[in-house]
Amino acid sequence: MLNENELINHYVERIKKYVENGGPEVSEWEEFNELMNQIYKDVQKNNISDEQMKLIYNAFADTITVNTLQGHVYTQPYGYPGDFDLIDKLYTRKINKNYYKWDQYGSNLKGLDALRGRIEYFHREIDKIKLTINSSVLNIASGPCRDIQEYFSQHPDSNILFDCVEFDERAIQYAKSILDGYACKVNFINKNALRFTTEKKYDLIWSGGLFDYFDDKVFVRLLKRYSTFLKENAELVIGNFSPANPSKAYMELMNWHLNYRDKEHLLRLAEESGLNMNNTWVDSEPLGINLFLHFKNLM
Repeated sequence: MLNENELINHYVERIKKYVENGGPEVSEWEEFNELMNQIYKDVQKNNISDEQMKLIYNAFADTITVNTLQGHVYTQPYGYPGDFDLIDKLYTRKINKNYYKWDQYGSNLKGLDALRGRIEYFHREIDKIKLTINSSVLNIASGPCRDIQEYFSQHPDSNILFDCVEFDERAIQYAKSILDGYACKVNFINKNALRFTTEKKYDLIWSGGLFDYFDDKVFVRLLKRYSTFLKENAELVIGNFSPANPSKAYMELMNWHLNYRDKEHLLRLAEESGLNMNNTWVDSEPLGINLFLHFKNLM
């Protein structure tokens, strides 16, 4: 059995070998996943100190700079996790050719496949709306709006109007640049979702990737508030990653932390929010990793 120093040296040397090879080969992805899981377990058990973790991170060298997907996650160049630039890189599978193996690995993680699954899920929810001249969607923490851009590219004649609440002005400017000719159908509201309120009622309220950054108390408070912005028979859909995320260890080692919740947990928070549980359910994207809490406002 390895002692503490031998264990750290073992981890450091294994990581260095991947770095020297330009990243893990496709045939080595499972092996690298297991290494990340082992390190994560030791961190959780307090078998690795902060100083020892610095040695492990140093072993990654320039592969955890902003030039790579994992480095973008780790360094948080915009000052917060899951920023609009990172999300759009993941949605579009953007790869830095100088770090091809690392970005190929990061882009193909199961957890990030689930994240990309949000787009199709969102589109299906939009398609359920009974179209009228005033059909509208509220998108909370809209980020890069790649999902909206792709929706309009597939439905260029759609008359749905989107209100996008986004606190980062840089995200809004980026979204406008990719929406191009469809920007006239999107209204941006530069506010923090924690403080946003409105008298307007919506056909669909969507938040794909915000609520799993909140603790339970804030989750309940916002769920209660946003549910009052629904039209009759409209739906509120809140995304939240499941604890079953197989990429959790790697994501957390790279500084991407979420509040994971399973189906029962989400339903309990919905009940605490005062929602009618007869009209509340939990669904998921095909991988079952990204869950979605639904509430339908039946009058």
